[in-house]
Parts: sequence; structure tokens; C-alpha cells
Amino acid sequence: MKRTQQKSQISVSSYLLKKSLWQDRAPRSFAYFCSSCKSPRKLPAHPQPQRIHYFQVGVTTAFLMALLWPWFGIKGIVIFLPLWLGFESFYRTRVRAAAACDQCGFDPYLYAQDVDLAKREMQAHWRRKFAEKGIPYPGDPVVAPTPPTTDEAPAEGDSQISQEGSSMNSEASPPTP
Repeated sequence: MKRTQQKSQISVSSYLLKKSLWQDRAPRSFAYFCSSCKSPRKLPAHPQPQRIHYFQVGVTTAFLMALLWPWFGIKGIVIFLPLWLGFESFYRTRVRAAAACDQCGFDPYLYAQDVDLAKREMQAHWRRKFAEKGIPYPGDPVVAPTPPTTDEAPAEGDSQISQEGSSMNSEASPPTP
């Protein structure tokens, strides 16, 4: 019986030495897979503002309200609205810019608004990627450049135009003495 107690004490102590006593923090980034190409994506922040953001804007409001107390008094609490609007627009813009996939060009925010526009943007993304590599985009007609030749005679329409132009110039110019 002593032997099992000693074994359990050793395993518990070794477990405690391996495991940190501090709790791991939740990751601040938001990880997901791209809907189009299935590549792993990671946003620097959660797509929606969290409780901590409300607290931060509230503390900033309290600080500014204390600074502006002689002029506004308790009415200074209204400054929360423009602060929150500014923060929200900055935060959402930053998240939206980071949400577009670098691999395939898929933008989930644009897809939620207009599916056809999202498809066109993805095609434009792929066209740019193919153009950077010097590869023609699949589905586009391939036009091979024809080298110009100087041995060919001008076409009939071209010769008539040049003859008409030269006769017009000769008629319009005054006779030389």
C-alpha cells in the first residue's frame, strides 16, 4: 500500500511541475477557414467589439467628462456617443480590411452585401495574380502577336485613300510659276 501512495505522490508532483499554475489566456486573435479556398485565416481581433472595448470607451468618456466638467457638467456624458461611433468605425474598418483572404481574394463582408460583386472582385484578384506571373487568365482568348512585315504591298483601300489624298493636295495647292 505504501508503494501505491508513493507512486501517486510522484506522479502528482511531476504533473504539477510540468503544468503551469497560471491559466492560459484566451487567444486574442480570431481563427477560421476561408469559405472559398479553405485556407486557415487569422484575424488580429474578434470581428465584433468585446466587453473590454465598452469599458475602455467608458473610462475615456469619464476622463474627458472630468476635463470638461466646468463647461458641460453632467451633460458631458453625451461624449460617449461620438467616442463610441469613432471607435466602432475604426475597429470595423480594420477588421474588414484584414478579413479578405490573401490566397483567393474572398471578402466575406462584400459577399454578405453583394454576391455578384464579390465574385467579380475574386476574378479581378485572380487576374492580377496571373498577370504578375505572366500567365494568361484561364477563359480569356489567347491572342498571339503577329510580327509586322515590310515586304507586303498596301491593301486596295489603303492605296485608294493615299491616291485620293495626293490628288486632293495637288488640286488645292496653287500652281507654281
